[in-house]
Amino acid sequence: MVASDLDGTLLTSDRLVTDRTVAAVERVRAAGARFVVVTGRPVRWLTSVVERLGDDEVMIAQNGAVVWHPATNEVLASHPLELDLITSLVAQLAEDDPELGWAVERPLDYARTPNFATLLSDDGVEVAPIEALLDRPLTKLLARAERFDPRRFERIRALVGDAAEVSHSGNDALIEIAAPGVHKAATLATLATDWGVAAEDVIAFGDQVNDEQMLAWAGRGVAMGNAAPHVRRMADEVTGTNDEGGVARVLEREFPGE
Repeated sequence: MVASDLDGTLLTSDRLVTDRTVAAVERVRAAGARFVVVTGRPVRWLTSVVERLGDDEVMIAQNGAVVWHPATNEVLASHPLELDLITSLVAQLAEDDPELGWAVERPLDYARTPNFATLLSDDGVEVAPIEALLDRPLTKLLARAERFDPRRFERIRALVGDAAEVSHSGNDALIEIAAPGVHKAATLATLATDWGVAAEDVIAFGDQVNDEQMLAWAGRGVAMGNAAPHVRRMADEVTGTNDEGGVARVLEREFPGE
């Protein structure tokens, strides 16, 4: 099995899946292996990837909180946060850092506070104070300030402790909070067990903090050339950057075809 993150990994900086990458993924599948997207993105941001890679394989979204099948638009598994815990956590975090804007992800929809800056169009999305958004189960809580500050991330992680899983992807000031024990590696490992695939038979690709556990779990963890320094240090291998086709480079070597 091959597992790959999207942004900063499989996708170029323009958020595209190149023809070379599509051909490399086809090699994987032609060899009888599975290719699984494992991303922090929500389901609604996977349409363009499905158009390029097809809808035959499940995808892991929201850093492991959701398992989704694009062919049927079915949520096969989800791991919600405990609402009482999150309500208390938000109150503490908001008091500690009032600059934070908030958003909540559910398996197939999303809502945000007025001060949560969005990267893509969100026409029709519910916008309300965070207290009003914590009225039903959610799979991920998002916090964002105007700029990323590693000290803010570390303060939040220290405040949350073991009560939830805290990560960030990239340097766009977005901090992601999921249920305890929910991360890319945990959900990928469950799928692998269900499919009879051993960890040593998995190649995983990533570039950021939210990929570290997945790279450590896989038999071969491959960091991108553009990955964060600590991700490159802990990986088994470092390939080219996402703009150099680093994922395709490894897959072409490992799945040479006829």
